[in-house]
Amino acid sequence: GWVGYFSYDTVRYAEKQKLPFSKAPVDDRNLPDMHLGLYDDVIVFDHVEKKMHIIHWVRLSGNSSFNNVYADGVKHLEELVSRIKGINPPNLPSGSVDLHTSQFGTPLEKSSMTSDAYKNAVLEAKEHILAGDIFQIVLSQRFERRTFAHPFEVYRALRIVNPSPSMCYLQARGCILVASSPEILTRVKKNKIVNRPLAGTARRGKSFEEDQMLEKELLKDEKQCAEHIMLVDLGRNDVGKVSKNGSVKVEKLMDIERYSHVMHISSTVTGELQENLTCWDTLRAALPVGTVSGAPKVKAMELIDELEVTRRGPYSGGFGSVSFTGDMDIALALRTIVFPTQARHDTMYSYKDRDMPRREWIAYLQAGAGIVADSDPEDEHRECQNKAAGLARAVDLAESAFVN
Repeated sequence: GWVGYFSYDTVRYAEKQKLPFSKAPVDDRNLPDMHLGLYDDVIVFDHVEKKMHIIHWVRLSGNSSFNNVYADGVKHLEELVSRIKGINPPNLPSGSVDLHTSQFGTPLEKSSMTSDAYKNAVLEAKEHILAGDIFQIVLSQRFERRTFAHPFEVYRALRIVNPSPSMCYLQARGCILVASSPEILTRVKKNKIVNRPLAGTARRGKSFEEDQMLEKELLKDEKQCAEHIMLVDLGRNDVGKVSKNGSVKVEKLMDIERYSHVMHISSTVTGELQENLTCWDTLRAALPVGTVSGAPKVKAMELIDELEVTRRGPYSGGFGSVSFTGDMDIALALRTIVFPTQARHDTMYSYKDRDMPRREWIAYLQAGAGIVADSDPEDEHRECQNKAAGLARAVDLAESAFVN
C-alpha cells in the first residue's frame, strides 16, 4: 500500500470555502501538502519476533495469467532474498555517552513568533473564547535550530529519549521527517474505526509512589479533565460522521498512558464504517483532530490561520500507511522534527583539530498549547518552549554521541 504523510493543510482541500489556501499563513518551506509512496518491494522487520518479512507487490492486469504472474512474483522474491543475504551490513556509526538526558533540552531561542507576539495571540484567542466563538484553540509556534547531526542519527537518539508507539523516519520529497508520536490520528481495520484522544499531561514520578500520586492529581485537575472530555466529544463527532448509526462507542474513558517522561489522559472512541464509505472518508473526517486544532474545529482553524504566522506543514497532520485492503493506520504528527532537504549545507566540521565533512541541517520543531478561558499567556508560551526543548533532547543527544 501507500506510506507517507498528510500535512495539517490537507484539510484545505475539504474545507475550500472556510479554509482556503489564499487565507493560509505564509508557506516559507514549500513542502508538499501530502507525500505518499507506493512501493513494489517492502521489507518489514518485527522487533518483537526478530523476524524479517519480505513483501512484493504483484500487479494483475485484465489479460494477465494468475499462475504466470504469481510465478514471476515468487522468482522476484527469491532474487530479492538472495540480494539481501549478499549485502554486507552497513557500518553504522555507534556512539555512547555517560550522562543523563535531563541535562539536555535547553529552551530554543529562534521561533517563528517572538514571546510577546505569541502571548498577544493567546490574549486575542481568549477574547474569541469569551465572545463564544470557540471553546478552546491550540496555538503553536515553530522553533528551529541548526545541527551537524544527520536526521537518522537524531532518529536513533529519539528512540532512546522518547520512545513511542509510532516512531517514524520518512524520506519525503523536500524533507525528512523524524517523529515519535503517542497518538492515533485515525485507524481503520476491517471497517472498525478507532480514534484515541490524548489530552491532559503530567510528568512521571521518580518513584512508584510519586508516579501514583501524580496520576491522582492529574485525574483531579478540573481544567485538564474538562479539556479532555471536550476532545472526546469532538472525537465522537468525527467518528460519527462516517460510522453506521448506533455503532459509535467510547470503549475507554479517562485512562492513563505512561511514557518515558510524561503520562497522558487517554480515551478510545470506536465506530463501524458505513458500507458506502472508505478509509479515506475517515481520514477526511478526522484531519486534523481536535487535540491540535480546538473546538468547534473549523472555527478554531479559521482563527489559527489568523493568529499563527507560518503554515504548519507536516506538524499536527499525520503519517502512516494505507493498505490495498482498505485498512489505514495514521499517527498524529506530534513530537515531529522536520528537516528540509533544500536547507542543508555541505561544510567541513572542525572537531579536535580535524576537519570532518558533515552537512549542516536546519531542524524545525513545532509545539502548541491548548488555550481556554482562564489560560495564562506566560504559562502557555512556556509550555510550547518546554515541549520543543524536550524534543530537542534527541538532537542534543545525537550531537553528543555521533558528532562531538
